[in-house]
Amino acid sequence: MNTFLRATLGVIVLMTSSCSTDSGSKSGKWHFTFNEVRAFRLNWENEQSFARILDGDGNLNPTRIPQDGFVLTNEQITALEAAVTGDHPDHPIADCFYPHHAFIFYGESGEIVGHIDICFLCSNYSGEPQGYAGNWNLVALRKLFSDIGIPLSNTDWD
Repeated sequence: MNTFLRATLGVIVLMTSSCSTDSGSKSGKWHFTFNEVRAFRLNWENEQSFARILDGDGNLNPTRIPQDGFVLTNEQITALEAAVTGDHPDHPIADCFYPHHAFIFYGESGEIVGHIDICFLCSNYSGEPQGYAGNWNLVALRKLFSDIGIPLSNTDWD
């Protein structure tokens, strides 16, 4: 009986460790796995553009700057995670949605596995896949974009 229990335990340990999918992917509070996150600004010439980072066919918005995005460090990904997951205070959100900032999440093979669009003009945002916090920390997101070196608004809009 003792040998049977040891063998069973050994099989369970092997099965559990072989099911691990953490081949460099991020975990924590995220509700999906990814290997890399890139930040963009978009629609920079059109203050009132509704175009998001991905169109209906999954193509990247051609107005994105820079074309390849800024790759986030692990520290920046942690800051992003804290801003879009968990509990945050309510804040007013306008009915408009003119996204000018975005994040794209890439999987192990370079495929897009998620995205976030943000409009700092109206404090609105969206993300796929679904499952982010109800309220996001926009102050932290503004700081993250500023730290990355992405401007928060086009000076021609003023």
